Formats: sequence, structure tokens, C-alpha cells
Amino acid sequence: MPTTTSILSDLHHELRGSGPAVLFISGASGDAGHFARAAALLADEFATVAYDRRGCSRSARLGAGEMMQIAAQADDAAALIDELGLAPAIVFGNSGGGDIALELLARHPQVVRGAIVHEPALIALAGEPEEGDHELQPIFELAAVDPRRAMEAFLRLNITDAAFEALDPQLRERMLGSGAHLFSNELAAFAGYVPDADRLRVNRVPVRMLVSRNGAPQLIRATQRFAEQLGLAVEPISGSHAPYLQQPEAFAEELRPILRRL
Repeated sequence: MPTTTSILSDLHHELRGSGPAVLFISGASGDAGHFARAAALLADEFATVAYDRRGCSRSARLGAGEMMQIAAQADDAAALIDELGLAPAIVFGNSGGGDIALELLARHPQVVRGAIVHEPALIALAGEPEEGDHELQPIFELAAVDPRRAMEAFLRLNITDAAFEALDPQLRERMLGSGAHLFSNELAAFAGYVPDADRLRVNRVPVRMLVSRNGAPQLIRATQRFAEQLGLAVEPISGSHAPYLQQPEAFAEELRPILRRL
């Protein structure tokens, strides 16, 4: 069973297992439940930590009118690793969580032993929309009048209808409830974020860049472009843009050997 400590108690976090530490950082909805099944499977070999990002789900809310900042989210991740006594930890970040993982690496390399970044939301590097890209504009337009329905459409686009219906009901409800926060307070930060490639190269912390075979085309392009800046190869894994939700067992087993090598 996961445990939640009193450390950094304004952030809901779930600690499982023992061994080399792995911190999971989620993107849209920012909920620890994204990784619950995969983290439990990996806890036989690793100390896994998942958490609700600040402003999301069961963690402390942002102040009135406050916009999410990638740097502040990275500072939260560093504080959680440090205060749990898990430094240096391996960090896995997906989508917007990948942006936060890259910023964590740039700002606090001392708490990270290696990073796995999967289809980060580097929208600014994706370029103009291309044929085959996910059609997001109707979702953004819907968000202005019904953020809950827009969040459902966004999730179904990224994890398939079947995976959405199979979600734990409590997790699904939290994710849908986060729609207003995502579209009003977080999306602009993700859309404008460009990592500091020079700082990442200087820090020399190992980074693995992953994309899914059926992932988000525009984010796959952005991942490839940023990996080229770092002189890294992009590695494929199976599943969708959120494989830990679509197929957590397969995701955990594909991630395990990568974690071992870091």
C-alpha cells in the first residue's frame, strides 16, 4: 500500500516500495493516480513516488488568479525528492510532466541521477500543425464554455475511449474536475515552455527521450527536435501518449530495464 508522509504535506504524494528512487511527474490533470498501477508494479525493485502537482487534485491550490509556472513546479519536485531523503532520484515525466522534469534537471541537477522524458509538451518546438496531428482547436473552444467536457475529449484523444472507460472512477472524476485548472491556469505555461538545452548539456545528468508508437504526432516531432539539440537518440515504447494509463503493466515492464540502466 502507498504511504503519504507529512513531509511537504501540502502536496499529496504516494510512496511505495524501496530501492533506487523514482519520481513520476504527470502532465494534464497532475494527478498521482496516473501512475498508481505502474508504480505499484515497480515497487518490488524501486522506491516509487507519485504526487498531485500543486494546484491539482488533492494538493494545495494556487492563489486566486495565480498562473502555474514550470519553474515553481520544478522547485516542488526537487523539494519533494530532497525532503523524502531520496536524492538523487530518477525522474520520469510525461507530456507537461516532461516539461517539468526538464526544468527540474536544469534547476536542480543535484537531486536527479537520471531522467526519462516521454513526449514532453514542447508545443513551441512542434512547428505548424501537420496532417495527422491531433485536432485540438475544437477542444480548446469547448473548454471556454465547458471545461469538464473538454477535459474528457482531451483524455479520450490521448488514451482511447476504452482506456478512459476503464479508469478508476475516483481518478477519472478528479481528472475531469481538473479541466478548468488545466485550460485556464496551466496550458499557457506548457505551450510557451522551451527547455534550456545548454544547461542540460552542462549538467551531464543522463537523459533518455522516449516516444510511443501511437503517441501524439506533434509532441513526437517536438521530442525529436529537442533530442537533436541534446545529441540524443529517441527511443520508442509501445502504447499511446499516456501508456501508463492505457496499458500500465506493459508500460512498467518496458520502463523497468531503462530504470535499471540509470
